[in-house]
Amino acid sequence: MDGMNFVTARGWEDLSSLLKVYEAGELAVTEDVIGEFIHHPDIAEDVYAYLEIYRKYNEDYGISDILSGNVKKSVYKRVFDADFDERITVVNLLLSGLTVVFSDVARERKMVQLWYEFLKEYRKSQRSPEEQHALYNSAVEQFSKNMEILKENSLILPKEYYIRQDVLRHIKGDFDTVMDDFTEESEKLSTMEDAAGEKLNHAFDFVEDVFSDGQEMLVFVTELTITPEISSFLAENECEKFDIYNEKLMVGSNRTKLLKELER
Repeated sequence: MDGMNFVTARGWEDLSSLLKVYEAGELAVTEDVIGEFIHHPDIAEDVYAYLEIYRKYNEDYGISDILSGNVKKSVYKRVFDADFDERITVVNLLLSGLTVVFSDVARERKMVQLWYEFLKEYRKSQRSPEEQHALYNSAVEQFSKNMEILKENSLILPKEYYIRQDVLRHIKGDFDTVMDDFTEESEKLSTMEDAAGEKLNHAFDFVEDVFSDGQEMLVFVTELTITPEISSFLAENECEKFDIYNEKLMVGSNRTKLLKELER
C-alpha cells in the first residue's frame, strides 16, 4: 500500500482523448476534470499546471502567426531571454501546430487516394454508355458493402472508416459530376500540401533565426522525422532546410551509420 504509485498508459491515453474533445469544443479543462482520469492528486496537479503554461506560451508566442510567417519582434526578444525549458516548449508548440496541419493533409490525401482507386476500378468494368449508370450505381453499392464488412470484422481503424464514409458521400451521384468533383478535390489537396509546406518553411525560418543549429533545432528536426504525418509528407515533397539540417545534425542516415559503427 505504501509502494510506488503511477498512472497507467490507458489513463494517459484517455486523458489525451478528452483534451482533444474539449479543445475541439472550446471547453475549459479544470484540475478536477484531469483528476477524473489521472487518479493521483500530485500528478494531476502537475499536469494541470503544465497545460496552463502550455496554453499561455501558445498565446504569448503566437504560434499560428509564426507558422504563417508573421512573427512579432517582441517574440524574438522573449525567446532569446527564455530558459531552456521554455525554449523547448516553444519548439514543441510549433511541432504540435505542424502536426495538426499535416494530419489534415494526410487525411485529405488518403481520401483522394481511395476515391481515385474507386474510379479506376469502375472504369475497368465499364462496358457501354447504356450500361454506365447501372454499373456505376453497382460499384458505389459494392464500395459501401466492402466498407461495412471491414468494420464488422474489425479490419479497419475508426479514422479510416470515417474517411471511407467521406469518399462514399462524394461518389454518390452521376459519374460525370463525380469526376468533376474529384478534379476539384485533387486541386484542393494540392493547395493544402503547398500551404503545409509553407508553414513548415516558416517554422524552420523561426527555429533557425532564434536557435541556429543548437539542441532546439536537433529536437525540432528529430521530431519531424518520427511524426508519421510529417515524415510521409517529407518523403514525397522536398524541403531544402529539412534536408540540410537532417544531414548536418545526423538525424537521418548519417546518425544511423554512426550508431552502427559504435556497436562494432
